[in-house]
Amino acid sequence: MDNSRNYLLVTACKNEAENLPDLIKSVIAQTIKPIVWVIVDDGSTDKTSSILKFYSTRYTWIHVIRLYESKRDLGTHYAKVVEIGFKYAIQY
Repeated sequence: MDNSRNYLLVTACKNEAENLPDLIKSVIAQTIKPIVWVIVDDGSTDKTSSILKFYSTRYTWIHVIRLYESKRDLGTHYAKVVEIGFKYAIQY
Protein backbone atom coordinates (compact mmCIF):
# COMPACT_ATOMS: atom_id res chain seq x y z
CA MET A 1 0.00 0.00 0.00
CA ASP A 2 1.20 3.50 -0.84
CA ASN A 3 1.29 5.52 2.38
CA SER A 4 2.07 8.82 0.67
CA ARG A 5 0.08 11.81 1.81
CA ASN A 6 -1.43 13.11 -1.37
CA TYR A 7 -4.69 14.76 -0.42
CA LEU A 8 -6.01 17.91 1.21
CA LEU A 9 -8.89 17.92 3.67
CA VAL A 10 -11.22 20.89 4.21
CA THR A 11 -13.69 20.85 7.10
CA ALA A 12 -16.19 23.54 8.04
CA CYS A 13 -17.44 23.86 11.58
CA LYS A 14 -19.47 26.13 13.82
CA ASN A 15 -20.02 25.57 17.53
CA GLU A 16 -18.70 21.99 17.39
CA ALA A 17 -16.71 21.97 20.65
CA GLU A 18 -18.49 18.82 21.77
CA ASN A 19 -17.70 16.83 18.60
CA LEU A 20 -14.46 18.38 17.38
CA PRO A 21 -11.95 16.55 19.63
CA ASP A 22 -13.21 13.14 18.46
CA LEU A 23 -13.05 14.22 14.81
CA ILE A 24 -9.52 15.58 15.14
CA LYS A 25 -8.28 12.52 17.03
CA SER A 26 -9.81 10.30 14.35
CA VAL A 27 -7.99 12.11 11.52
CA ILE A 28 -4.73 12.14 13.50
CA ALA A 29 -5.04 8.37 14.00
CA GLN A 30 -5.45 7.66 10.28
CA THR A 31 -2.69 5.70 8.58
CA ILE A 32 -2.67 8.11 5.66
CA LYS A 33 -2.99 11.67 6.88
CA PRO A 34 -3.68 14.67 4.64
CA ILE A 35 -0.85 16.92 3.49
CA VAL A 36 -2.87 19.83 4.82
CA TRP A 37 -6.09 19.90 6.79
CA VAL A 38 -7.87 23.24 6.60
CA ILE A 39 -10.52 23.67 9.29
CA VAL A 40 -12.76 26.68 8.73
CA ASP A 41 -14.38 27.95 11.93
CA ASP A 42 -17.44 29.92 10.87
CA GLY A 43 -17.59 32.26 13.87
CA SER A 44 -18.12 29.76 16.68
CA THR A 45 -19.19 31.14 20.04
CA ASP A 46 -18.38 28.04 22.10
CA LYS A 47 -14.90 26.58 22.80
CA THR A 48 -14.35 25.48 19.19
CA SER A 49 -11.63 28.07 18.52
CA SER A 50 -9.61 27.12 21.62
CA ILE A 51 -9.78 23.43 20.68
CA LEU A 52 -8.62 24.25 17.15
CA LYS A 53 -5.77 26.38 18.49
CA PHE A 54 -4.66 23.55 20.79
CA TYR A 55 -4.41 21.00 17.97
CA SER A 56 -3.09 23.33 15.25
CA THR A 57 -0.12 24.31 17.41
CA ARG A 58 0.78 20.64 17.88
CA TYR A 59 0.24 19.43 14.31
CA THR A 60 1.76 21.66 11.64
CA TRP A 61 -0.41 20.17 8.89
CA ILE A 62 -3.60 21.41 10.61
CA HIS A 63 -4.46 24.96 9.51
CA VAL A 64 -7.32 26.98 10.97
CA ILE A 65 -9.21 29.79 9.33
CA ARG A 66 -11.50 31.68 11.70
CA LEU A 67 -14.27 33.68 10.10
CA TYR A 68 -16.14 36.43 11.83
CA GLU A 69 -18.74 36.56 9.09
CA SER A 70 -19.75 33.84 6.66
CA LYS A 71 -17.57 33.63 3.52
CA ARG A 72 -18.56 30.89 1.11
CA ASP A 73 -15.83 28.76 -0.45
CA LEU A 74 -12.93 30.32 1.51
CA GLY A 75 -11.68 26.90 2.68
CA THR A 76 -11.81 25.56 -0.86
CA HIS A 77 -9.90 28.60 -2.14
CA TYR A 78 -7.24 28.14 0.55
CA ALA A 79 -6.85 24.45 -0.34
CA LYS A 80 -6.45 25.27 -4.04
CA VAL A 81 -3.72 27.79 -3.27
CA VAL A 82 -1.86 25.25 -1.11
CA GLU A 83 -2.27 22.56 -3.78
CA ILE A 84 -0.88 24.85 -6.49
CA GLY A 85 2.05 25.72 -4.22
CA PHE A 86 2.84 22.03 -3.75
CA LYS A 87 2.64 21.41 -7.50
CA TYR A 88 5.20 24.14 -8.15
CA ALA A 89 7.41 22.95 -5.28
CA ILE A 90 7.54 19.45 -6.76
CA GLN A 91 9.09 20.87 -9.95
CA TYR A 92 12.19 21.99 -8.06
